[in-house]
Amino acid sequence: MKFLHFYGQPEARLNRDQSVYGTRTNKRTWFIKIISIFLFSAPDVHLKILQKMWVDGIMHKAVWETSLKKVNDEWREFILYVSRYICSSEQVYPHQQNMM
Repeated sequence: MKFLHFYGQPEARLNRDQSVYGTRTNKRTWFIKIISIFLFSAPDVHLKILQKMWVDGIMHKAVWETSLKKVNDEWREFILYVSRYICSSEQVYPHQQNMM
């Protein structure tokens, strides 16, 4: 592990989100740029989080588990909100039966 972080060298990695090779930028495709607008920039937020976790091909297990738990909690909250919305809309606008 000392080898990956350049232990003892002047350009050593001091933080887990710091690259020792410089910043690398990945260009996004036009499709992702357009779809990101409709998804309220959620892909951009998740991309920044992933880039901060995955630095120079190194991922720390504790960071991955923490971020995965956070995403699972967000999805659970979102699903709960949507299910409440669907149930309340069913009470207000019940399905009508065709009486022919």
